[in-house]
This record gives sequence, C-alpha cells and structure tokens, in this order.
Amino acid sequence: MAFEPGKITLYDGNYSQFLWAREQIKLAETTSNPKALPTFSKFENENREHRRVQKGLNKQKQKYEKEILEIEGKIEETENQLRELEKFLSNPPSGLTREELTNLSLKHTQLGEELNEALGRWETLNKLL
Repeated sequence: MAFEPGKITLYDGNYSQFLWAREQIKLAETTSNPKALPTFSKFENENREHRRVQKGLNKQKQKYEKEILEIEGKIEETENQLRELEKFLSNPPSGLTREELTNLSLKHTQLGEELNEALGRWETLNKLL
C-alpha cells in the first residue's frame, strides 16, 4: 500500500515487488514503447539466479569449513607426535643404534613437513572464507 497525494495505491506482493512495480510505473510514464519495459518474470529469474549462485557459495563455504576442521585435527595430531618424538630424542635410551636414531630423525623431519603443509592449507582456506 502506498499513500500518494490524493490517492492510496494497493500493491500485491512483498517490498521488492512493490519497488519493482513503482519502477515500472515510472518507466511507463517516461517511455512510449511498452515492449521495452522489463517484465516481472525477468525480475523473478534474476532473483532465482541470485539464490542459485548464493546456494552454491554456501555449499562451497560449508565444504571449506569441514576441511578446516579436519586439518585442525591433523595439525593437533601432528604436533602431539612431534612433541613426543622430540621428548624421546632429547633423552634417547642408550641401546639405540645409529640407524634407529637416523630413522627417528627422518621421521621428525617428515612430521615437520606435514605440519607445515597442513598449516599452509589451513591458512589458505581461512583466507577463502
């Protein structure tokens, strides 16, 4: 419903449809070619397309959030493994061979690389949100 000088006009629909109808009236007053006016179905199609795109974006966001949670779990697990390995390497038992120490050192390097990769992916995903 719109109150205008000397009259009340009733519009069906929601506020967006009211604004669209008002725009159409203004366009009709300024143009002599009624076929040049956009149709309401065009307005609805644009809204549908917007909702479809928004739905796709929401799905992508949910996918990123799920992956972030998985990566956070992996980061925590990798940090715990590194901490335990560092604790063990700081005071190794006297019976370990050079080969065993080398393998543990390689494992430490591998865990550090995995942690860096996970942190990098986590940072990238958070920037995308």
